[in-house]
Amino acid sequence: MGNKSATGLMGNSNTYTRIMGGSDKTATRLMSNIQTEIIKTISKDPTKLTKDNFFDKIKKLKYDEQQDLFQWLNQNYNDKHFRFLIGRCFYEGIGVMQNDSYAKATLFASLDMGFEYVFHYLNNNFIWPKKQTTCDEKIKIYTFLAREGRSLAKHNLGVMYFNLSKIESAVEKNQYLSESHKWFLEAATEKCVDSYYNVALNYYIGTGVEKDLNHALTWAILATENKIISSYYLIGSIYISEFKGKDLKLAKKWFEIGADLINSDNDKSEAIRSISSRCIYTLGQMYFKSIGVEKDEKKGFELVKKASEMNLPDAMYLYGSFYFEGMIVEQNYSEAKNIFEKGATLNNINCIIQLGNMYTFGLGLQKDLSEAHKWYNLAIEKGSKHVFAYIGEVYELSGDYVNAVKWFEKGINECKDTGCMEKMGNFYMRGTHYAQNIVMALELYQKSADLGNNTAYYFMGKIYEIGILCEKNYKLAMEYYMKNLENHNTLFSIAGMYSCGYGVDKDQKVAIEWYKKSEKLGNYNAMVIIAEHYEKSGELKLALKYYTVAYQKIVDSNGLRYYTNDFKTIDNADIKNNCKSKIATLMPQCSLEIMEELILKTNQNEKLAIENERMSTELLYGIEGDGYKSAKSHFEKNQ
Repeated sequence: MGNKSATGLMGNSNTYTRIMGGSDKTATRLMSNIQTEIIKTISKDPTKLTKDNFFDKIKKLKYDEQQDLFQWLNQNYNDKHFRFLIGRCFYEGIGVMQNDSYAKATLFASLDMGFEYVFHYLNNNFIWPKKQTTCDEKIKIYTFLAREGRSLAKHNLGVMYFNLSKIESAVEKNQYLSESHKWFLEAATEKCVDSYYNVALNYYIGTGVEKDLNHALTWAILATENKIISSYYLIGSIYISEFKGKDLKLAKKWFEIGADLINSDNDKSEAIRSISSRCIYTLGQMYFKSIGVEKDEKKGFELVKKASEMNLPDAMYLYGSFYFEGMIVEQNYSEAKNIFEKGATLNNINCIIQLGNMYTFGLGLQKDLSEAHKWYNLAIEKGSKHVFAYIGEVYELSGDYVNAVKWFEKGINECKDTGCMEKMGNFYMRGTHYAQNIVMALELYQKSADLGNNTAYYFMGKIYEIGILCEKNYKLAMEYYMKNLENHNTLFSIAGMYSCGYGVDKDQKVAIEWYKKSEKLGNYNAMVIIAEHYEKSGELKLALKYYTVAYQKIVDSNGLRYYTNDFKTIDNADIKNNCKSKIATLMPQCSLEIMEELILKTNQNEKLAIENERMSTELLYGIEGDGYKSAKSHFEKNQ
């Protein structure tokens, strides 16, 4: 409500000195001591008008007397103090019907007229606890309080400007972040403990200020000294980053302190659980990836599991991925799905997308592209802009290339999605939907790789290895491959470079090591090559092991993609049939050796004859027999 409408509501004004002289009949029916108190307070100390107890006597008046008082105040509407008192009457229902909107408009009108102390009243009654003011109004109030030297108001300004920076349409995002840091730093400098962590985090990330790990560490330690528990995780992160040569021992120490909070805190508050679980999760990753500690995958798994059970969404995704990939534990899509679904209820985007992937490729459940689409759409609703490639792939798999291209182009245009660039590159390279355009494909692969897309690194490496529209350049190919050592196709290609001596010394032993790295990520082409290597060297049991695991991987999973030199996906049928034939050939030759291992392991020598006869008989039935299954189980346990 603007000033004009407020004036219309209140009517014409008279000066309060004239009213006190008795020219208005209403004044004769009002308690002269209340009138006098108001006038004296305005003259001597107008700040008292904002105090909660100032209206105590007025509240004791009869309602018709309160109405008369309101009319007297109304006649002096053009005075900033009277206008404030009228706002209080509206807010507290004194002599007029209670109305928050009229109250707020009138109080802000008093503020605009220069009665600055209205800030305190607005802060106490409209921000806390009712929170009825707009963002601009709150900033106005807090800015006044900050200029008065109130450090908590400065902290609140830091929070508000930071929240403004998160608004998607905010073109002044960097300005808001800079303003946010300025207020946090001022508050922290004035020993506002609440701001210590925010200042440390800004220096750590480089938000609103140039990144400075030394300043980040200084403020984070101050925060821990004042029991700001979030700082334990932050200090660990500072030490694990590019700071003082990566002081990983100190990083581990701080993460352990944070992890132990859950054991020392009696009330187990949500804040404690959140920080503790994140520290536990990070420690799990350190053990799993051997970051500053001796590699211990089992311990890493247990820590990630614990963090997942504490409902940390990121931990749920990694914990589910262990079962999904068959890392540390036996592959179990059903268990993975249960964990991902729990993470999805906590809005973890990765869990949501992985559920879409499971339905897209039929991993552990019935393939259902419609259900996959629902999960991908949910990821978009939750704020993910990097799911367009998955939705496009759903249409691609169903043969609807028009809609596939629509989603891929949407991802490229709206958020420079590198996955969509890669997919469109594949379309142009293979001549799918479009006429083959290798130049356009290379341009998209290059752009995707420049933006950090791991799979695009593989494609660029393959382009230079083969020499597509360029001279073969094994050195450059290897540089691209080495940028992505977490992709099974890339590792497979590096192995091939050593096997053939492309740009490196030919070395079959080194090649096998790279094939094994690729195999660990599920690449069954690598498993077959390793199996062939052991078969040629006469190590038939190891050959059988790799053929067996490769065969089962092909049967169980259709989620991995393998590419030929023209970037088309490989048909698994021939590989599967080759593995099946090899297993049928090698199983009888290895049966006695396998049986002896099984008997020695179980220490049941008396059953040797019976078991040997049973297994030899079942092997005759080929790959579907119990003997095969028993051997397969044995191999997998000892992998």
